[in-house]
Amino acid sequence: MPAADLVIEDRLNELDYGEFEGGPFLGYGDWLDRHGAWRRPPGAGESQREGIRRMLLGVQACLALPGPRLLVSHGLLLSVLFWKQNRAAGEAMPLFFSEAPCVQPLDVEDDVLGGWIADLLSDLDAEAGQDPDARGDAAI
Repeated sequence: MPAADLVIEDRLNELDYGEFEGGPFLGYGDWLDRHGAWRRPPGAGESQREGIRRMLLGVQACLALPGPRLLVSHGLLLSVLFWKQNRAAGEAMPLFFSEAPCVQPLDVEDDVLGGWIADLLSDLDAEAGQDPDARGDAAI
């Protein structure tokens, strides 16, 4: 069996937490709860939702690569995908996602994952037109 090609997709990198990088999540979580998912934290190059969009576009790009494939990412992307897998009909994207289980694979067929990505990107597009001060319905 030939060796698999290693492809590095930078869009799967972790969220840019700005001044909260390396600190306890509760500091960032408190800031996020007060300012919303579309605001960029001080010193950050992206908001939570911008980072999620970037990661989803990275997954979409990986789906264009020959399979089978293994994607390795950080927890936020996995948390979003696990949420999507169990999403109730009509449920809005939350501000806070359940923490993804450490080192638990998510095995999804390409067509299903592609549909999830399309749905989530559509959700983000619809959300982006809202008031940036609007907060999610989840609190810490």
